Order: sequence, then C-alpha cells, then structure tokens
Amino acid sequence: MMKNLFKIIALFSLLSAFYVSRAEMPGTDNVSKFKIATPPAGATIKVITIHTENMYDRMDPNYLGMQLRLTNKGYYGLEAESSHPLIVRLYMNVNEPIDEKFLKAIVEQKELQMPVHGGGSKLIQVNFQYVGMEKQIDTLTRKDFLVRQFETYSKKFNKNTEKWGGKNEAVYELEYPALDKPLVSRNLPYLASYLSLTEGFLCIETLINDNEEYAFRIKYSKEVLGDDKIWEVLTQKQWTTVNREGEIIRIDPKISFTKKGATINPRSAK
Repeated sequence: MMKNLFKIIALFSLLSAFYVSRAEMPGTDNVSKFKIATPPAGATIKVITIHTENMYDRMDPNYLGMQLRLTNKGYYGLEAESSHPLIVRLYMNVNEPIDEKFLKAIVEQKELQMPVHGGGSKLIQVNFQYVGMEKQIDTLTRKDFLVRQFETYSKKFNKNTEKWGGKNEAVYELEYPALDKPLVSRNLPYLASYLSLTEGFLCIETLINDNEEYAFRIKYSKEVLGDDKIWEVLTQKQWTTVNREGEIIRIDPKISFTKKGATINPRSAK
C-alpha cells in the first residue's frame, strides 16, 4: 500500500510539473510571432504594419517570416494578429528602407524553399495576398523587441516551497542563448520536473535579463544548495523523473548546459 501511495504522490508531482497554466502557455491570445533574426546590441527597432489576405493556416506567418529571413535584409521579426484582413507588424532595423514594392513582392511569392533540419529544403506552395501598409511608424528598444517575441515559462515547486521556502532564499541566473528555440522551450517541463525532485529548488523561470540575454532564473534555498551544487545538478549525465505509471526513472537530459551561471544580487532578481 505504501508503495502505491508513493507512486501516486510521485505521479502527481510529475503532472504538476507538466501542467502549464494560462500564464505559462504561449499563444493564448490571437497573436502569432516569428523571430527572423536577433538585433545587434544597441539597435533601435522600427515597426511598420501591413495587411494581408489568404493567411489562414497557423504556419502561414512562419512562412512569411522565413521568406523575409531568406532576403538577408534588416528584418528582425513579425507578429500576425487575427483580423480581416490580417494585421502583420514587421520589426526591422531603423536604417532599413521601407520598400512597399519589395514587401508586396515578398508577400505574394508563390513558392518558398523552406530550410529543413539537417540540411536541404522543402518546397512550400503559398498564395498570400498583399493588401496595403499603414502610415504609422513606431520604434522600440532592442530589449522591448526581445521581450515581445519571447514566450516565457515559469514553474513553482510547491512541495519544495512548503519545506524550504523563506529559508535563506537566493536566485541563480544562467544565460542561455538558445532558450527561444523550440527544441529547448518544448523541453522546459522536463527540466522543471527534474529540478522539483531535488531538495532546495523552489521555482524556475525564463526571461530576458538585464544584459538583454535569454536566461534561466532558478530560485533555491541556500540551506541546501549553492552555485557548485546547482551546476552539478544541471550537468548530470541523466535526469531523475517520474513516468506515467508513477515510477521514478532515469532519462537522458533534454537540455544540455555548457556555461555556468551564478547567484545574482537580490535587486537584480526583482
């Protein structure tokens, strides 16, 4: 009976780690995003708005973003907002000319050579229609752009918080340039589950930090953990987690870490 009870508790812990609340889940509004490129440090971003038609599939904004990426011009990202016609905000270098003829030609291309993982490309047939451009032009900072484009993640470890919360708490920050990549972001619940099973970890979140870099922030109790111990946990060759049957298992890491982080000043963690 005790063994079955342990399995139920462990399974509940896993499900809690994998449950994503509305605040954690990307795409809960009617705006889809596509990052074309990372702006250089200190860049000012210019924002223009165009309108398009025939972009009904959820992948269509990605296809348009990829078309712009392949031009190697100064475009950094786009947001597509559900409307009729579709509202598309384009984020570009402040020095990139606004060329409506060019944008119309890009939008109305009939084919896209979509790069695929591992090399090569896949031919995608598209049939978008360019409707027009708004006159208003806005600007924003590089950090504001990165924040707008980034889907953050946050998970509190309730069981550990009950035991260690408020006991010499600290925040460990680790910059991770690939944190916005789907291959990493989709595996964040596995990392959260793994950390939640280690004494002293209180929560994990992702954000754009003060250096305008993608970063993890891990809240922990110094009563149990420190920088060296946290790094040791993050770089284990296998992770301990719980399967659907409530059994504790060992799996290969879903996210790899190569650059150490450090505990930060409490003021920076706010």
